[in-house]
Amino acid sequence: MKNCWFRNTPLGIFVHWGVYSAIGRGEWVLNQERMSLEEYDSHIPEFTAEKYDPEEWAVEAKNAGAEYMVLTTKHHDGFCLFRTETTHRNAFEQGPKRDLVRLFAEACRKHGLKVGFYFLRPTGLSPHITMGRKKTLPHGKNMSTDSRPSYGN
Repeated sequence: MKNCWFRNTPLGIFVHWGVYSAIGRGEWVLNQERMSLEEYDSHIPEFTAEKYDPEEWAVEAKNAGAEYMVLTTKHHDGFCLFRTETTHRNAFEQGPKRDLVRLFAEACRKHGLKVGFYFLRPTGLSPHITMGRKKTLPHGKNMSTDSRPSYGN
């Protein structure tokens, strides 16, 4: 079984981080507060990741005894922390203007940690689907196959 290592690892660190962090809310703010996508996206410039230090995260995780780290690369808000051509709503083109996932993966590997990614495909919780009415998911088909970050374990 390919992922057996995961089952036998006593400690790992799971990081939820994204645009919602810049406005001081949890990852469900878009839906829980019934915020419009336009209002939510107006906060993207605030998500600069200026203090982002994946090296420090990796060192602290290793010192705590963790053997792996998982980063939320795309949550239900649809904003990708990695470079992708599928949507302009990504950290390489907006906000931080860099591929945060690649930097995370490189830091984890440098410090001997396995790397995992949480990638939510478009679902009923997507911001493109509001108040129970389905709307077109312009990037839905491709997002599930050709735009996930490819530098995990």
